[in-house]
Amino acid sequence: MSVFSRSPEHVAGVRSPRDGFAVFNYSGIGCEMERKRIFVDGMESVSLTDGMIRMELYNVLLNRSRNPDSPSEHDITGELIMTPQGFIKAFSTMESLVRKLENAGIVKRNADSGEESGESVKLSPNF
Repeated sequence: MSVFSRSPEHVAGVRSPRDGFAVFNYSGIGCEMERKRIFVDGMESVSLTDGMIRMELYNVLLNRSRNPDSPSEHDITGELIMTPQGFIKAFSTMESLVRKLENAGIVKRNADSGEESGESVKLSPNF
């Protein structure tokens, strides 16, 4: 786990040029964490299982036929598991970002989505 300190004289670490912070890895109790970046193309399914939200993550595979009309195959590459509270917080953050993207003209909401057409939104049978 990285720890940031304003007084690098008091910690053993490497001085960062950014704001005079010292950055060092804390492994005093046998615990070291590394930040990982994971790329996914989307979620295959989202379910509520044993009180936890489970999301299967996937990546699109190379379309060997090179036919743009044929559906691309995908591979489940991982699973993201969150508490319901964490899921709601993440969902709220993503919803806020979608509004910003819409306002900037980067994305458009589908006209056939249940929200805009007045139809009821179909949910997974798990909810």
